[in-house]
Amino acid sequence: MADDINAARRTELNAQLTTLAPEIRGLDDLAKTSVSPDLAARIVGQSDILKRRRDLIQAELNGMDSVNALHASLLADGYPALPAASVMDSLFVELQEELADIQSAVAVFANEATSLKIGLGTPTSKS
Repeated sequence: MADDINAARRTELNAQLTTLAPEIRGLDDLAKTSVSPDLAARIVGQSDILKRRRDLIQAELNGMDSVNALHASLLADGYPALPAASVMDSLFVELQEELADIQSAVAVFANEATSLKIGLGTPTSKS
């Protein structure tokens, strides 16, 4: 894989995953103990919050993997340079003729006024 285009963010997200994993396991284990149903519900609720966060972090990491792969493909394609486009003389003449036609067509139209300026005189005192 090409270099990670956001290595610092990836490090941050992986650190969060490392922190969340034992918390989730612990909450899931705790919910299975002899706690009251009310406490078990709160524990499961908190575990669900952490699992949702874990899943969002993983989705972002997966997205970063896709971006890195696309970035590598873009670089492999020669980005940012583009190859020069060239055509045979006869085709270039045809392009020039098309350009002349398009310029003639554009000249048919007049530019409509799109703004209006109103000039006010110098303010005078009312006294």
